Amino acid sequence: MEAGHPEKIHQHDYSVCISKHHSFLTGMGDYLDGMMMAVVPVLSLQISFIICIICILFYLIKILRMKGYKRS
Repeated sequence: MEAGHPEKIHQHDYSVCISKHHSFLTGMGDYLDGMMMAVVPVLSLQISFIICIICILFYLIKILRMKGYKRS
């Protein structure tokens, strides 16, 4: 009887651990969904602005490279 007792306790702890982990994951999923819902509209508004910045940066890098090649 005593030999079976620890196994039952261990199984119970294991199932509780899994349920806690699962609830944590679903909670994280809900949190991430909320973050995405909050972030996506802002990104869609600023996407053209971000693309402009990226294009300008690439253009500046090209100019700097051309100047570097001309120097050498």
